Amino acid sequence: TTNFLKTDTTINSTYVSGKNGSCRSNHILHLDLKYAEIYKKYNRNTRRNINKANEANLILNESYDVPAFVELIKLHDESGVAGLIEKNISNLISTSFTKGSGTIIVAKDDEGVHSGAFYIIDDQRVHFLLCASDSIGKEKKAMFLIIDEIIRRYAGYKYIFDFTGSNIENISRRNEGFGAETEKYYHLKLLWSPF
Repeated sequence: TTNFLKTDTTINSTYVSGKNGSCRSNHILHLDLKYAEIYKKYNRNTRRNINKANEANLILNESYDVPAFVELIKLHDESGVAGLIEKNISNLISTSFTKGSGTIIVAKDDEGVHSGAFYIIDDQRVHFLLCASDSIGKEKKAMFLIIDEIIRRYAGYKYIFDFTGSNIENISRRNEGFGAETEKYYHLKLLWSPF
């Protein structure tokens, strides 16, 4: 038989890229300041979007309904990837709940849930892993309210809010609007010859 070794992974910012590594952008926000100090660094558009979400009378709640959250992600994932890894997403969230490290926050009104986000916290970072909004959530700028709430929860502690991306322009703009700085990381892809 012929064996192949394939590597397709991401590596942190300390890696020195060679010809097989491509540079990508992540966004991080240091949370060691008080919330009021962090809020001062939000740009005007971010503050306006948070105010719009507050005026829409959205309610934020923690949720433990993993199937409903995964369905929200699947329905509003334009790439279609979430549907292919649905079981993995469910297992990740359920395991994080068991270990006490994962949280789902949803934004809802009388009509139901319009936005949701899932994050995991470790001893250094708050990892913002999955989020989605329906058309109403997008219109009411619900995700801005959710991100602001997560920042508010951990402000004043020695955590880094890790937005986990992105190279997508409008998501990058959103992240930077919260005062996030760019952190480079590398995508390493290797396909070794048969051995």
